[in-house]
Amino acid sequence: MEMDKHIKKVSCATVVKLEEDLLKVTVNSGPSIEIAQVNELSGTYDELVGPDKPFYVVTVLPEDLNPSKDLRDHWRSPERCKRKLAEAVVIKGTAMTIIANFVHKMEMPEHRVRYFKEEAEALAWIKKTRHRDVLSLAEGGSNSLQS
Repeated sequence: MEMDKHIKKVSCATVVKLEEDLLKVTVNSGPSIEIAQVNELSGTYDELVGPDKPFYVVTVLPEDLNPSKDLRDHWRSPERCKRKLAEAVVIKGTAMTIIANFVHKMEMPEHRVRYFKEEAEALAWIKKTRHRDVLSLAEGGSNSLQS
C-alpha cells in the first residue's frame, strides 16, 4: 500500500493509520481550533478505518493549544466519542495539563481516556488496552467492542 493512503491532513491535524483499528492524530500547533475543524476528522476516520467502524486513537495535543469552553464540551460529546474504543492523549505543557485535569474531573467522555506526557507511553497503553479487549472478546467477555 502507498504511504499516503495511511496519512490524511485536515485543517487542524494530521491523522496517521498505524494499524487497522489504530489511529494517531497530531493536532496542529496554534492556540485555537474551531469545532468545525474537529468535525472534519470524522470523515478522515471513515477514510482510514472505514465508515462507522470503531477504533483506538492516540491524540497528540500541541503545547500552545488553548481550547475554548465550547471545544472542551464538544470533546466529551457523544458524537465525537461514539466510535472511539479508547483514547490516549499526549499533553505537553503545564497549561494543557491543568485544563485536562479539570475537564477529566468534571465529566469524562463516554470512551476510555488516559493522559500521558510522552507519546511512547501513550502508544504502549493504547496497544495494551486494545490487546486486553481482544483477549476479553476471545474469552467471551463483553466490552465496548461489542457495541
